[in-house]
Amino acid sequence: YEFFNDRYCELTGFSREALEQDSSLVTQTIHPDDKASFADENTRSGANNALFSWEGRMLLHDGYRFVHIEAVPRKLENDDIVWTGTFNDITERKMAEEILKKERERLSGILKGTNAGTWEWNVQTGETIFNERWADIIGYSLKELAPISIATWIDAAHPDDLKISKELLEKHFKGELDYYECEARMKHKNGSWI
Repeated sequence: YEFFNDRYCELTGFSREALEQDSSLVTQTIHPDDKASFADENTRSGANNALFSWEGRMLLHDGYRFVHIEAVPRKLENDDIVWTGTFNDITERKMAEEILKKERERLSGILKGTNAGTWEWNVQTGETIFNERWADIIGYSLKELAPISIATWIDAAHPDDLKISKELLEKHFKGELDYYECEARMKHKNGSWI
């Protein structure tokens, strides 16, 4: 027995009656470039009676949209398999991801073009990331500095500048400064201050 709720019908543009007569109507609307990944996931999940999880484009009532389909199998007493699933329009999320990807690529190009050393510090978790150029500026490779943490920066910073840096960070955290900016001397691998 096939059952499709109102939202499913609204998203797909098919009536409940049409879907109950031919549930393959929706799969016929899969974008040609995404048919192979849908078929692969269908084969994998069907062979293993495992969760079906797929994202791709489908031609819905208002054009091609990105959707996420998940379904779980359940075996009935008569050994029939019943699939229960969800069908969600994720177009806005996919568009936001694409914008973010392009922005990251653009920023990456800018950073490479400026030959700048960069760092990220998640204050809550302590996770710290330096790019290879940052390590190179102080005479190291990232591998030589591993494991990387905020202590890596603290250990390399000149003690006087570290004090100024902490004060500026505190002001930023309290909202007294819009952003953190600090010039600091760092100890080069050769022992000099840069």
